[in-house]
Amino acid sequence: MNIKSEELKRKRIKKIKGLDQKFKNQNLRDHMTDMELIFTRHGDASTAEITKSDDSKGFEECLESFTEGGKIAGNARQELKKRKGKKVVSRDIYYKIIEKVQKLENDLKPVYQKRN
Repeated sequence: MNIKSEELKRKRIKKIKGLDQKFKNQNLRDHMTDMELIFTRHGDASTAEITKSDDSKGFEECLESFTEGGKIAGNARQELKKRKGKKVVSRDIYYKIIEKVQKLENDLKPVYQKRN
């Protein structure tokens, strides 16, 4: 696993979520479901623990810790996917936000329209 492949994964997930790549201010975590956040945090925590326990120093050693932490979270995600029979990554949150915005816009339309 390298930095370039992680960036490609991030772009793929943003595409799944329906996020526009040209907007750099869209935080992917703001559009994640609870389970996606849990597995992401699991990977972060696993990486931190491995880095500390191995006393990783320098880019190469930290990259190894990063890869191992990601594998741990990835394996857990795959196990859940196998158990429940569907993917953990979904479009859910992004579309819920869009639906709420559209509902608010529709609710406000009558206020601004002229009455006949």
